[in-house]
Amino acid sequence: MRIMVECSGSRSVVGLAAAASPMLNMETLRQKHRFSKVTTTRRGGGSGLPVGDDGGGEEEGVVVILGATGTGKSKLSIDIGKSFPVEVINSDKMQVYDGYDITTNKMTVAERRGVLHHLLGELENDVELSPLGFRSLASRRIAAIQSRKRLPVVAGGSNSYVHALMAKKYDAENANIAGDGGLNYRSCLLWVDVGWEALVMQLDRRVDDMVAMGMVEELAVNFNRSRAEQGIYKGIEKAIGVPEFDKFFLNHSPNTWLTTGNCTKKMKKEYKSAVEEIKLNTRVLARNQVAKIECLISAAGWNIRRLDATEVVRKRINGVQKKEVEMEWERTVLRPAMADVGNFVRRGSNGGASSVGSEFWSSNYALSAMKQAAGGGGSGVAHQKF
Repeated sequence: MRIMVECSGSRSVVGLAAAASPMLNMETLRQKHRFSKVTTTRRGGGSGLPVGDDGGGEEEGVVVILGATGTGKSKLSIDIGKSFPVEVINSDKMQVYDGYDITTNKMTVAERRGVLHHLLGELENDVELSPLGFRSLASRRIAAIQSRKRLPVVAGGSNSYVHALMAKKYDAENANIAGDGGLNYRSCLLWVDVGWEALVMQLDRRVDDMVAMGMVEELAVNFNRSRAEQGIYKGIEKAIGVPEFDKFFLNHSPNTWLTTGNCTKKMKKEYKSAVEEIKLNTRVLARNQVAKIECLISAAGWNIRRLDATEVVRKRINGVQKKEVEMEWERTVLRPAMADVGNFVRRGSNGGASSVGSEFWSSNYALSAMKQAAGGGGSGVAHQKF
């Protein structure tokens, strides 16, 4: 028996688990979409976070991928990881927490293509990870990655995290970008950017895709009436989608919604309103993210390479063949990014040779990859969705 729930044209499938129980099992959703829960050791101390070790300008350097939500940051990090010996450090402040995998748009295990990720779904929700806390955690991961002669790639949309990590003089009490004292690491800074009109269409479509994947079911499973009534949110509960649908579920019991095939006129209207509010708030987030990146350039003086993925998104939205979309991605984003990262790694500190993946550079594959990245032919890199 499968129960079909339809609201405002959105069709969701609730399987046998829902039929057997009024609450859908979260593990069912996790297995369905192949997300991997990362088991971590809980840390002691009042904040639950390690203290100290705030970086120190590791000479091997760090690649940082910035951009608004939905522009292709994760995709680029994986594509780079197929040609360079990298490990990715997530800098999305919602994706650092375990749970809400669809709502926070976490990459599935398959989408990671074997590239090792750090701080992705690692923290429990009772820990509030501040920018200073992220600086401490991420700097330790960077040191560990560099000790393995691999390249750290920081990717995510939370620019407050990135600024805290990369600023040489970060002041948690007064995060003055203009007075941050320069960069804490030798770095290659990449910005995947998309024109606003195309980005809005991309973000709206992504919300619809997430709904189709089971986002609302996930939100229903995690609904907390006390939280919704008080309007107090912490950690991952601040993710776009949680507050919006809390209001919906206050009026329409999640149990009833999951197990009933019929929607009233009022329910359909409020359902549609919640989805539209998610889209609006996602656009606001994207605007703020771009503004912060522009501030890092203008006020802090960060030298950030802009990679324009607008045509990639336009072609994708307009239903252009996948092969043509991938070719546009290679031409406008991947090749220039690969060339920058290649030069950055080979140059090393103070203009010397880098020790990152020395065996990589001696391989024929590496020489071929760099040649392709410089502009000759396809890169041979696997492609994933944004």
